Amino acid sequence: MGAYHHLSRDDRDQIAGMRAAGLRLSEIGRAVGKSKSTVSRELRRKALDGGGRGWIVHGAAATASDTGAGRQARSLCAPAFV
Repeated sequence: MGAYHHLSRDDRDQIAGMRAAGLRLSEIGRAVGKSKSTVSRELRRKALDGGGRGWIVHGAAATASDTGAGRQARSLCAPAFV
């Protein structure tokens, strides 16, 4: 499973669907290629906020990375020291 990667929208859909179908966390984890603790954390986050936070977080992260939001532009000139 290796390095950390954010869950994709497809991963989130699969996790929710498989849990609704009654699969165990370990079974879901194997199916989506994530650890059962990742699956558990995702389901807990969705349960705490009524199921919507995962989509909001995913959408906000995608928007921020697409637009470069939150990043300050670098100055191309060297700072002037007096």
